[in-house]
Amino acid sequence: MNGQTPTQLRPLASGLSPDERSGAYLLHLSPLLGLLLPSIGHLLGPVAAWWMLRSSPALDAQGKEIVNFQLTVTLISLLLSTLAFFLISAGVLGGLAGIVAPLAGALSIFGAVGAFFAILLPLSLLFSVYPLVCMVLGLMRAGEGQLYRYPLTIRFLS
Repeated sequence: MNGQTPTQLRPLASGLSPDERSGAYLLHLSPLLGLLLPSIGHLLGPVAAWWMLRSSPALDAQGKEIVNFQLTVTLISLLLSTLAFFLISAGVLGGLAGIVAPLAGALSIFGAVGAFFAILLPLSLLFSVYPLVCMVLGLMRAGEGQLYRYPLTIRFLS
């Protein structure tokens, strides 16, 4: 086999050698650090794993991909939190306006609560499941020896 051991051979049309698969598993599972360190662990885990494994070109590319995805997740979470803050504030201010005009206050509270349950809550639920689905897909691709490109990701790092 051309003097190479089986672990040195790269699968055709993939980006990961058998030795790099365990590193890819670590990279894809690293956002779970967010369960231990809420609000920062999902970023610290991938950055630390990428920093340790960046000597391999394939793992360097995969690490950048995962960090980009986690940065995108963080940005979207901040946007959804800001939207929730403004919806709740609109409801509170509308309730205060109800002191002067009861009908306007009731409509304002109803509109804010309706927007929260009709738009923001489904988006938040969908977006809380989406990173987990992408992580599982990345793990499956790593098991097959392939690189995974996360969908809907802003490429901060290239």
